[in-house]
Amino acid sequence: MEEEISLKEILTILWEGKITIISVTIVVTLLAAIFSNFFLTPKYETSATVLINSVQQNETGSSAFTGYLNEAVSPQIFMERVASLEVLRRVKDKTPTSERELTSYQNNLSVELTEDSNLIKLTFTGTNPAEIQETLTSIVEEAKIYTEELISDRLITLSNQFREQAEIEKQSLDQLLAEYNQMRVSEGLPSIVVMDAVTSNSNQFILNSEDLEEFQNLDRTKQVEFEKINSKIRNLTSLYNQYYSSYEEGRSLADFYKVDNKFSVLSQPFEPINPVSPNVLLNTAIAFVIGLMVSVGLVFFRAYWRDETSK
Repeated sequence: MEEEISLKEILTILWEGKITIISVTIVVTLLAAIFSNFFLTPKYETSATVLINSVQQNETGSSAFTGYLNEAVSPQIFMERVASLEVLRRVKDKTPTSERELTSYQNNLSVELTEDSNLIKLTFTGTNPAEIQETLTSIVEEAKIYTEELISDRLITLSNQFREQAEIEKQSLDQLLAEYNQMRVSEGLPSIVVMDAVTSNSNQFILNSEDLEEFQNLDRTKQVEFEKINSKIRNLTSLYNQYYSSYEEGRSLADFYKVDNKFSVLSQPFEPINPVSPNVLLNTAIAFVIGLMVSVGLVFFRAYWRDETSK
C-alpha cells in the first residue's frame, strides 16, 4: 500500500519545525551578509570609450600611405595593440609603486568593439578606485604613443624604399640620357629633340631659325628611333619624380603625423565610487533562499527520521 502525505501533514511538519527554519535561514543569511561585507575584497570598475577615425587621402596625398595608415589605426588593430604586452609593460614601468604583474593587467583589462561602429570600450577592474582610473588612462595614452611610434617607423621604412627605388630609376635615367646624348653626337640629332627628352610634358620650346632648320633636315627614320628613347626617358623621369615625391611625403609624414585626431577619447576613465563586486544584496538574497531550502529539507528529514524510528 502506497504511503500518502496530505497537505495538512506538510503544514504540520513545517509549523513544528518553524524554529529550525527561521534559525537556519537567519544564520545563513547573516553569515553571507557578514562575509560579503567584511571578508570579500571590493572590486571597482572604470571604463573609457575611444572613437577611431579613418584617414582621408587628402591628409596624406598618397593612396599608398592612406591604405597603410587606415590599417594602422583601424579599430581591430587598436584593440590588439592596446592589450599588447608592450603597452602594458610601459604602463607598469611608469607606475613602479604598483605590485601588479603583467598577467594581472591583462586579466583585468577588457576591450570590446561596439557592433557596426568604430567605438571601442575599454574596461579595467581593480581594488583601488584611484589606481584603476590612473592605470586605464595610462593604457589609452601609451597605446596612442606606441601606435604613433610604429607608424613613424613604418613610414620611414616606406619612404626609404621609395628613395631607393628613385635612385634606381635615376641611375637608369642617367644611363639612358648618356646613351641619348651619345646617339645625338654620332647621328647629328638636333639639340631641340634632346631638350624635349628632359623637359615637361608640355614640350614647349623657344626655337631660333638654326634649331628649326636643323629639326626639319632630320632623317625621319632617325627621328622615330630617337623618339623611342625620348619616350623611355619621359617614363623614367615620371617614375623618378613619383618615387621621389613619395619619399619626401613619407619623410614628412614620419616627422609630423600625429594620431591624436584619429583616436578620440569620448569618455575619459573615471574614479568609481561604488564597487561592482561583491554584490552584497544579491549574495544575501541567494543565501536567504539557500538557507530556507536547507532548513525546510532539514525539517522534513527530521520528521521522516522520527517516523522511521518510531515504527
